[in-house]
Amino acid sequence: MGSRKPQIAMFPSWGMGHFLPFVEFAKRMSIHHGFAVLIITPPAVKADIRSLASSVPDIRFVDLSAPHLDSLPMTDLPTKFAAMEEYKGPLKDVLGSLKDEISAFVIDFFCAALIESSAALHNPTYVLSTDSASNLCLKFFYDTLDSQTTESLKDMDGPIYPIGPLIRSPDAVHGKSECLNWLDRQPDSSVMYVSFGSMNWFLSPDQTRELALGLEASGHRFLWLLKGDNDVSALLPPGFEMRTRDRGIVWTSWAPQIPILSHPATAGFVSHCGWNSTLESVTNGVPIVPWPVRAEQKTNAFFLVNEIGLGIEPEWGPNWWVGKDEVEKAVKELMEGEKGRKVSMRAAELKESARKALAAGGSSMDILAVVTAQWKKKAS
Repeated sequence: MGSRKPQIAMFPSWGMGHFLPFVEFAKRMSIHHGFAVLIITPPAVKADIRSLASSVPDIRFVDLSAPHLDSLPMTDLPTKFAAMEEYKGPLKDVLGSLKDEISAFVIDFFCAALIESSAALHNPTYVLSTDSASNLCLKFFYDTLDSQTTESLKDMDGPIYPIGPLIRSPDAVHGKSECLNWLDRQPDSSVMYVSFGSMNWFLSPDQTRELALGLEASGHRFLWLLKGDNDVSALLPPGFEMRTRDRGIVWTSWAPQIPILSHPATAGFVSHCGWNSTLESVTNGVPIVPWPVRAEQKTNAFFLVNEIGLGIEPEWGPNWWVGKDEVEKAVKELMEGEKGRKVSMRAAELKESARKALAAGGSSMDILAVVTAQWKKKAS
């Protein structure tokens, strides 16, 4: 390859919870380790990713088309994942056209069907796990490790490289949203941020009204991200926005989550516990009221509350129902109670741990350097 930069190829799956860590990983590989990165994407997701990586010239894109999958709506993710094998042939053609220029091929967990295409060309393949290490253990290793060893996972040799947190960098957020101007006018540590993720997982209308009434009854300030195809006011109790207008805002368009979580006015986060949102909360030192909706979110919520002490869980009724009284109690406890003080202190500790991991000489940066050294050796 002479003096050309070493190159890696990546294939993320659909959804911002997968795109964001992949793009951040690509940026680290380019900026800190001198790699050129090729991100292979279905046409339907190309525009979403391009804008996230526009500041790094050594990241480029190539389309990979599978007409049957490309035509499916983003809401039909199970079918898209199940039919991932339709990309195997087109992917092999793309990777084959690069000859021996790829040092590694990095895929999402849901793209495991594509390993065969890369292996046929003798490219080493790695899976970038976009959820927590605890969920990764549950998926792959728990039974084996439990039966064969008493060692701590962190002390074992293996193919697992903890390089997180991989979250969107603040400099990737352009412009200032009006909701941030609203936060600027609020006292420090006074606002509860409420959001159920970039996929905007909706609660039922009845549950949404209970959440609204609980926020109102708590008496605390709130910034609630509530998007919808139609007028979201119909989901709220009559008069809710008028009654809470002096201390709360229901935001119905895109909101910059990292600037919100890093804002001095933000004190807590009612979250669906998607792993991206969880890492963004941890990195910014914001404690959580966990409200999982689907996928691995319930595992994340359990871990946050019971293992690392970052959350205050509402009292769940049948089918994960939360009444307005339980919402009010959880919000008040986090914002003004003794448990809230403890989880806020714990959040500050975890924020410092994340900062150290990502700093020069930190654990994440050192481990990533080990991986890239292997890839550069192959490139040379």
